Amino acid sequence: MDWTTHSIKILENGYKTGQAASYIANLLGTTKGSVVGKAHRMNFKHPGAILTIKSPKIKQPEVVHSTIGKCQYPHGHPKDAGFYFCHKQVKTNSPYCLKHYAICYRVGKQ
Repeated sequence: MDWTTHSIKILENGYKTGQAASYIANLLGTTKGSVVGKAHRMNFKHPGAILTIKSPKIKQPEVVHSTIGKCQYPHGHPKDAGFYFCHKQVKTNSPYCLKHYAICYRVGKQ
């Protein structure tokens, strides 16, 4: 679009009175994008424009406990609120304590 002084005046008046960019675009026979772009380049402020700035969400660090040497036998379902691991001292070369090792592995005669 060729921006004449007349079309710029329509744009400026439209922005000052709070008209929608699509309405101004229809008046000028152009697109909403060209109206918004020109208004931005001319530093026109729309009275109805509310600028919101999203504050970045800061992730809280998760507390990670070492599981080395602790029983990994699960209690409950992982998606349930009361889910936890046994965390008792493990049997040598095993991820489980003696009690849970006996449950998970066949011990004795086969």
